[in-house]
Amino acid sequence: MHLLKLIFVFLPIVSIGLGMNAQDTSSVRLGIPEWVDTEEIDEEYSLHSYDLNVFVEYHPVSFNSYRNQLQEFNIDMLNSAGFFFGINFNYHYRNHIIGIDLGFAKETDDYRDSLHLGLNGLMTGLTYGYTIINREKWEFSPMVSARWFRYRLMNSNIDYDLDLITHLEDRDLDLRFNQAVGSLGGKINFKLPHYQDGIHHVNLTVYGGYQFKLHQKTLLFSRRNRLDAGGATVKYDGWFIGMGFGYRF
Repeated sequence: MHLLKLIFVFLPIVSIGLGMNAQDTSSVRLGIPEWVDTEEIDEEYSLHSYDLNVFVEYHPVSFNSYRNQLQEFNIDMLNSAGFFFGINFNYHYRNHIIGIDLGFAKETDDYRDSLHLGLNGLMTGLTYGYTIINREKWEFSPMVSARWFRYRLMNSNIDYDLDLITHLEDRDLDLRFNQAVGSLGGKINFKLPHYQDGIHHVNLTVYGGYQFKLHQKTLLFSRRNRLDAGGATVKYDGWFIGMGFGYRF
């Protein structure tokens, strides 16, 4: 009987204490104080998304320092390799942006109806940005990036069928110029109004900035040899611009 009386006396007290503890802990999430609006924190900082874009970029480039080693028509071909077309994938977490870039350039020409000229450009890059302005219709993000440019210059006889002696006398030219470039800039992303659905929207991006070489000497290779160009290097004008079109999901 005495045991039952003790249970009936302490049971309401324990129930009240547990209820108070449950009420206190419900207002504390992940170390966030009670006075902080957790809904705003979830909306602002827990957001992540992706976007996939196609782009065109213009990187003014000069191969004029190779004029002592290469013919004029090859220099003109190399200097035309400013435009790159490609795809870009970005991951957004909170205000941070990490992007991977892949671009291509291609030029062809014939010289005096006897020589076929070809130029293939490849650009790979990694970009980091941070969104500092985010409005309903547009956003702005400073960015820093590192990119690797590869230019492949090829000369070959314009005729497909050749005899062996002619081929040995007129050896094909195959040179690969490699240069790492860094850049500082910014981009403005316009959210097209008729295609918005929360964070999912079609974007039109305009960007640009200042670029600089990450190593002074351009790496030059043939098919299997590393070549010394005697101090000649690829030069950039110091700026670049680009435009992209894609979808954020």
